[in-house]
Amino acid sequence: MARALLGGSCSGHVGDINQVYYWQETGNNTLSNNVSLLGDFMTGTLRHRMVVGLDMSLEEREPKLANTNQDGSSIYGYVNPLTGEKQSTRGTGDLLINTHNYYDSVNVGLFAQDLISLTSNLDVMIGARFDRYESTAQNKLLNASDENFERSVDDTTFSPNVGIVWRPASAHAVYASYSRSFAPFGGRVSVNSVRSSQDLDLFNAEPQYNDQYEVGVKSDWLNQRLMTQLSVFNIEKSNIRYRPDPDNDPYHWAIQGEQESQGVELSFIGRVTEDLYLRGGYGYNKATVKEDKTSPENEGKTLSGVPRHTGNLFLRYLPTESSYTEVGVTHVGDTWTNSDNTSKLEGFNRVDAAVGYNIGPWRTSLAITNLLDKEYWRSSSMPGTPRSVLARVSYKFN
Repeated sequence: MARALLGGSCSGHVGDINQVYYWQETGNNTLSNNVSLLGDFMTGTLRHRMVVGLDMSLEEREPKLANTNQDGSSIYGYVNPLTGEKQSTRGTGDLLINTHNYYDSVNVGLFAQDLISLTSNLDVMIGARFDRYESTAQNKLLNASDENFERSVDDTTFSPNVGIVWRPASAHAVYASYSRSFAPFGGRVSVNSVRSSQDLDLFNAEPQYNDQYEVGVKSDWLNQRLMTQLSVFNIEKSNIRYRPDPDNDPYHWAIQGEQESQGVELSFIGRVTEDLYLRGGYGYNKATVKEDKTSPENEGKTLSGVPRHTGNLFLRYLPTESSYTEVGVTHVGDTWTNSDNTSKLEGFNRVDAAVGYNIGPWRTSLAITNLLDKEYWRSSSMPGTPRSVLARVSYKFN
């Protein structure tokens, strides 16, 4: 529960101050369970390593919100709408709750995956997942007879995944995979957005699907002193929801179309000396608008907020088995800040460092983010984190 002074105005006269007060209280309950069964068996000459399972999650959320504008005659007094207590002896400006909703969401998933060894150097993986999800929103301020009192949406989806791994030599493995994932109600819309007054036609449409294709190779070099992984990927997102006019109509959503990301990723870790390790990676991601039903002129342009180039390089020193020191740099390239690619945000390089020491069952570490306290912007509306220090102490029970 919290009170926030969001804004106001002053005419210049004593007491003539208009202020905006906000009260909010939110209750959240989440319950999740997972049961998995693993099996290892043979069918003829084929070895199977199989897992089947069930997971379920329940989520409840009940936000209460009150806000009001108060003139200078009542700025010294207001009533907490959640407790009924007056916060001051002067003024009679009560804050009435204008939003009181209740949301609940249920998701049940069944999954199975089988890793089949066809030969000593060739494996095939086949898997699938079936989900059923349902979300309900109730407006606690309306009567049950009102048509906007309750909204409920539900759906099911099937998500396959397949892959193959071939080891032409003991130090190299080539793989290829396809997987599909989904996000209910279009990905950007959660149970909290399925408001009691929401038009459900759009929510009852197909969920957002992410289809990912990937091929790559993992290798060991120099007697396992260097390990590398190189992959090429293609990710397609469909049925993406968005808000055409978030300022004037924040609860109206539309289906925008499709997006596509194509790229290459390289990562490595190597042992330079007995105590010195070097790790790093580079990513190239060409993320574009494949289809835009609202603004066709944006098709083929780069997605806003997605850098084309990213990378990192870290050096770790381990003088003993119980201590380490690490320092490195992270690079994020330039990004477009709008969908028509006319405004660009400059990229940045950030230096981070960490030290750690273990004493028996005790684990301690100190991490410094943005060691040089560089000023940068993560997005057009979010500045980068200034220098920050995080200390951890943990104890491991035997």
